[in-house]
Amino acid sequence: MNRLWIGVAVLAVFLGLGIGSNLYLGKVEAPMTAALEAAAEAALIDPSEAGEQAQRALRLWEESRDLIAAVSPREPVDRAEGLFIQLPLYIRREAWTDLAACCLQLKEVIRSLAETQRCTWQSLL
Repeated sequence: MNRLWIGVAVLAVFLGLGIGSNLYLGKVEAPMTAALEAAAEAALIDPSEAGEQAQRALRLWEESRDLIAAVSPREPVDRAEGLFIQLPLYIRREAWTDLAACCLQLKEVIRSLAETQRCTWQSLL
């Protein structure tokens, strides 16, 4: 009987961790994609604003990268990491069209990461 309760407790812990990481990823995804979209839109109009928004998205990524990497598939995380590395280079070189393209690619990668980690009945079962 004790083994049953231990198994139920372990299952509850893993379910709680999965739901918690899902909620955290959803909380981080929205401001990150909003900053990336704002940077892409401002790249040709107001480059300084685009640089600030891209830096904001980069800070959000650096703050949450470890947890995202722990719960997400490796390939999209590596792709996002590679694209985030390019952001400061585009800002320094003032390559605003490249910055806009990179931000749009990053936005899609982050959205797809969040989408694959969404809590659905199929993923729970």
